[in-house]
Amino acid sequence: MKTKNFRKKLSIACSNNDLRPVLQCIYFDEGFAVATDAHIIVKQSLREHGFNEVEIEIMNGKFLHKDAFNEVFRYDNVKVSEEGFNCIDKKNNVSALIRFSHIEGKYPNYKSLFETDKQKEVDEIGLKGSLLKRINDISLSCIKTYKFQFYGKNRGIKITPTDLTELDECIILMPVMIND
Repeated sequence: MKTKNFRKKLSIACSNNDLRPVLQCIYFDEGFAVATDAHIIVKQSLREHGFNEVEIEIMNGKFLHKDAFNEVFRYDNVKVSEEGFNCIDKKNNVSALIRFSHIEGKYPNYKSLFETDKQKEVDEIGLKGSLLKRINDISLSCIKTYKFQFYGKNRGIKITPTDLTELDECIILMPVMIND
């Protein structure tokens, strides 16, 4: 049996802010895993992580807290059920059910950020190097080269790995504000 699990540790993109608990979760929406801390937002295809259509449908609309995700990430074989993730290690010695999270509140409306018709020319941008490192750690890209699309000064930057399609993975980075 082929083992499967998430290919990258998406929890890196989740927030640590206790006042916004929904941002501490990975959100599964329409075939994608979405994670954000309000500075970086990552949208990755669940198919790229090896999940099938039935499992993707089960995950739709559900949340998984970043700490629970980190537990799922530790296992070699993961199957999705209505309750959560059934996890088994390589030697079948340890198994666990890691349940979906029950979070109050709505996930931010992230979809409009990924629309491509808002691109504008910009003279300059500001980037925080630590955010770029996190993007490299999270990305599913094998070759780690990216295409950047700019939405205007002090606006989001859309990042797409050159070896994946936008439907497989897309990242939005909020730049550092630059004083005029």
